[in-house]
Amino acid sequence: GYSIYESSETGITARTTMFADAAQPVKVVRVQLKNESKERKRISATYIADLVLSSSNQPQRGRITAHYNADNSAVFAHNGIEQDFPRPTTFLGATEEAIAYVLHR
Repeated sequence: GYSIYESSETGITARTTMFADAAQPVKVVRVQLKNESKERKRISATYIADLVLSSSNQPQRGRITAHYNADNSAVFAHNGIEQDFPRPTTFLGATEEAIAYVLHR
């Protein structure tokens, strides 16, 4: 299945579609923006993830290692200390190049 969220604010309409791939362990978030006004607007998108990457849902701060790969426009992260899973990895990518990113709070 999938979920669609729609909103409109100050002349910008947004449609966000979220779904999980049926064959791969991947969550997809597709954001579509449209400027309905006649004004030129500058827009930024932010995604915040509180990663666990563990068999426990306890905070893993300080255990997760992350890096940005400019070739793929993606952030990759893993928990090098977790022993229940062999180096579980997560990634966040985009179709546009990242202008800024923060990997740790």
